Amino acid sequence: MQVELRRLTKRFSEKIVLDSINATAATGEVIAVVGPNGAGKSVLLELLAGLETPSAGTIVVDGCDIRGDLMAYRDRLGYLPQKPGFHEQLSPRAWLMYLAELKAIPSHLQKQRVGELLAQLDIPGRQSIARLSTGIKQRLALATAFLNDPELVLLDEPLSALDTQMRLGAIEWLAARQAGRLTFLVSHILAGLEDYITRLWLLVDGRLEADVDVRELLRTTDGKMCLEDVYMALRNRPQK
Repeated sequence: MQVELRRLTKRFSEKIVLDSINATAATGEVIAVVGPNGAGKSVLLELLAGLETPSAGTIVVDGCDIRGDLMAYRDRLGYLPQKPGFHEQLSPRAWLMYLAELKAIPSHLQKQRVGELLAQLDIPGRQSIARLSTGIKQRLALATAFLNDPELVLLDEPLSALDTQMRLGAIEWLAARQAGRLTFLVSHILAGLEDYITRLWLLVDGRLEADVDVRELLRTTDGKMCLEDVYMALRNRPQK
């Protein structure tokens, strides 16, 4: 999968939230979208998910504007919003089975896939979602995003509700499932992501201020910088 952002712009009334962004990304990459609050990070993921319409510009996937067949495009992606919602009276297993039916996952695969995700992410399958801890609900949201085995993964603050042990386990789980996927990840916490992230996009006031090959940069510094250091160095340099 190849994704191209061509002069991608989003306005809400008179406010420009994303300002003429040009960028490309391809299968195998994990792109951390970072920046201060209000920079446009979540809006970028909503546009990539097809939930918002660009005010100008286009998102092109494998040579085609996603608006040409939005439903077929959405079948190829998994999206975890910043504030995921659930039918909390259901159990995690029932919730995932319900979503598997909505996503038209073949019936012979539904139970297998749901069972695997519950086991891999250590989610209790039978108690109601309302009784789960915040961290387990976050893992359930991750399972939801991967239910349809997506080619494009959009994760908005997927690790924010996890304690240190859960966070490290989730990063390891994500890294193990990256092959054959393109992932965009928004996170305010970059610690521990050095072996997972491949590129870093810095958004400031809706503009793409930097597009950095993380692994190459960390390699040239002989491990003396972490992702947090890279982010702070980019934030503190003069803007374009």
